[in-house]
Order: sequence, then C-alpha cells, then structure tokens
Amino acid sequence: MSYDLSPTCSLSRLPKLFADTDSSSVTTARPVRDMSTRRIISISYVDPALAGLLTGNQVRLTSTALLLMSSYFQFISTSSYLHPGGDGRVDVVITPPPVLVRNALGVWGADGRRWLDDLPRIADAVARDWGLRLGRPYALSYHWVAEATREDGSAAVLKLGPTRPGHLAVEAAALEFYDGRGAVRLLAHDAERGALLLERATPGTLARDLVPERDEDATAAVIDVIRRLHRPAPPESPLPDLVKAGAAFTRHLDRFPGDAPLPRHLVERAAKLFEELCGDATERVVLHGDLHHDNVLRAEREPWLAIDPHGYVGDPGYETGALLYNPDPDDRDDALLKLVPARIEQLADGLGMPRERVEAWGFAVCVLSEVWTTEDGGDPDGRPLDVALQLLPRLS
Repeated sequence: MSYDLSPTCSLSRLPKLFADTDSSSVTTARPVRDMSTRRIISISYVDPALAGLLTGNQVRLTSTALLLMSSYFQFISTSSYLHPGGDGRVDVVITPPPVLVRNALGVWGADGRRWLDDLPRIADAVARDWGLRLGRPYALSYHWVAEATREDGSAAVLKLGPTRPGHLAVEAAALEFYDGRGAVRLLAHDAERGALLLERATPGTLARDLVPERDEDATAAVIDVIRRLHRPAPPESPLPDLVKAGAAFTRHLDRFPGDAPLPRHLVERAAKLFEELCGDATERVVLHGDLHHDNVLRAEREPWLAIDPHGYVGDPGYETGALLYNPDPDDRDDALLKLVPARIEQLADGLGMPRERVEAWGFAVCVLSEVWTTEDGGDPDGRPLDVALQLLPRLS
C-alpha cells in the first residue's frame, strides 16, 4: 500500500504500518490510486525535523515504510538524509523542482524522463559508494545538486545529471584542467552515473549579490577569476572547440527564414562576427564558457571560485560576453542595462583586451544566447537581446 503525504492529509487515522510503529505518533495518510503525478520515496527512521518538513507536524517512523511524496514538495533538508552506515536514513530522494523537470524533459526528451525516473536510485547509490551524507538540495534548473558531507567531515557538493555524451563529462574535464585554480576542485567523477563530487565554496555567496550597488566589485571578481582560469589549452584537450558553438546560428537561420522570432539580420551579423573572432584568435585557452554572476562564488581558499563550467577551447574574449547580460537575463531592467558600458571598459582594462573586441564578443554572445533560448523553446526577448541592440551601432 502507498500513502499520500500531501499537505491536505488528515492526521487521525493512519493504519499501523509495522508492529513496532506507534500509530499515534505517525501522520495519517490516504491510499493513492493515481500514481502518474507522484514519486515514491523510501524513509526509515524519520526524525521530527524531517517529518515537520513533510507535513508540518512532529512525526516519527521507527520502521521502514514506503511513502508517496506529494508533488508539492520541492526538497527535503535533514541531517539524517542519506546517512551511510547509520541507523537513521532516508534512502531515496524527493520530487525534483518543477523547473528541473521541465528543462530535463524539454532539453533531453526521453533521456531526461529516464534520468528523472532513476534520480532517487542514482542519488542513493552514489551517496553510499562515495560515503556521503547529503544535505540541502539547491533549487537549480538543469541538474540535481545538493550539499554533501564526506566521511572525513569535509564539505562537498554532489551534482547529478543525464549521462549524455559531452555533458557532465565536459564539465569534469574542464575542472580537472583547472585543478582548483580559479574554480572549485573536482573530487570525484562517475561518468556512467552522471555524478560529480565537487569542492564546496564557503561561504558561497554569489557575485550577483553585489549587483547593482557594487557592480564594479562584481566585475572585478569575475575578471580575477578569468585571469586564474585562462591558461593555454593542451593539444590533446578533450574539450570541444569554441567554433562548434557557432553551429547554433546556422541551425537557427535554416529553421527560421524570416525575422521571427529574432531579426534575421541580427543573427546573420552575429554568426559572421562569431566566425571571424574565432578565426583570428591569437591565443587559445580553456574557457569556462558560462562565466557570469551566478557562477562565481565567494570562497576561502581563493577570494572567488567559479562553478559549472561549460568547457570550450577558444579565444579568451568569448568569456566576457555572458557577464554583459547577467544576472537575471530574463529581466529587462533598464538600470542594469545602463551598467553595460562601464562593464565593457572595466573588462577591456582588466584583461588587457581592446574595447572593440569586448564589444564584438559581447554582441555575438548575446545573440547566441537568444538563439539558444529559441532552441530550448523559450521566447528570445530578454536582456541579451537588449544588450545586442545596444552594442550593434558600436560595431565596426
């Protein structure tokens, strides 16, 4: 029998699940017949803090019972969560955040569905094998990520994603190359299960917290990280060439012959400029590929550390583009748009790069971002488009 622990459950008549279970201390649940929108989790020895998150009431289960988690719940945070070798354990995880479900299905299709279905099992198995006690998950949109504590007590982060070619494997390769210089360290990688164990940046506050009041300081933090990350790429690098990212322009132009959803002349100009900038690069480095305010965290080992690299090999100027339209690229805020010229000047000065090249890369990357948004089924009408239109008259 399965039970629904949605917030609407009454608290009076739960049948006794096991002989050693005191039904007076356990929330009442009702049998669930429609399984289509629910996700099963297995819980053993739930402490009151965890139970309070489930139902808003003090609950204790002294024996293992299969419970059905309502889709209302985003995550569980508890010290006993996935505790290897202990008496108190939560064996299987939670309902993923709706945005993660939506993106996994929209971007990865059937592979995303299979991954979502397997996510509880994968999280449990990886935590057992790596000796992890998992804590608070982060409400992220493309991966399942949670705080973790290793057997030696050190803090870490577990990141899980679909095992698609070139996905988390590329991130792992980039982090392995950085080896902790400017980025969090890669502690373990399981390619078959799509799992990364990462150093946890502490305190982990984001560079975005400085925007807009201390935008110059936020830009300086990103510049410092870029300087640490960028080193010449080895000839045998497994990372993709940046030029491959430009294929998105061709796909877009083939798919949309007119001026919707993006003005065709804008995409054509960006595609040509992207190809030229890649072609005349005088230096090829290992790029983060998505370096913006939400991917730069305050740390102790270094002042700031990058997370979530997309990993390319190419011209250093590409790295400046994402900074121009972040944070909150979907928010068309005029106040943030006015920060762009100062950011360009600061990037050019801080990286020793011609201002014109920063502007050119900024335009190309902004349009590319909107092209990617279109590919993912979104509306290309965010701040990247505004920044691209702002930069267009300044291109030579």
